[in-house]
Amino acid sequence: MASASTVGLVATGLLAPPAVMSCFLPSPSTAYDKASGQISSGPASISFLKRGEILGTAVALGVAAALSLMAVDELGGHAAWVFVGAVAILALFLWEYERAFRLGYAAQEAS
Repeated sequence: MASASTVGLVATGLLAPPAVMSCFLPSPSTAYDKASGQISSGPASISFLKRGEILGTAVALGVAAALSLMAVDELGGHAAWVFVGAVAILALFLWEYERAFRLGYAAQEAS
């Protein structure tokens, strides 16, 4: 049975991607609004959001890897699943964020 500290590491590892990404990026709704032109904040604004995606991804993966390594003592090879889970959550977050951009660009082109 896993200790409370290991359960905490696993939970933190899975929750790290959205928490880290929220430090670097606004909501997908804001990304949609910027891409569709509803929020006019200049052309550099989108590039800052794209850079935030890259930086946030790097930090989130680093945190998830570190937490996975911390759980190895108790979970052994199963600690890799913490990292796999974090990557899956991060992929879902990035997919939704990019989807907001695509829909926003499409709305701008349609108008």
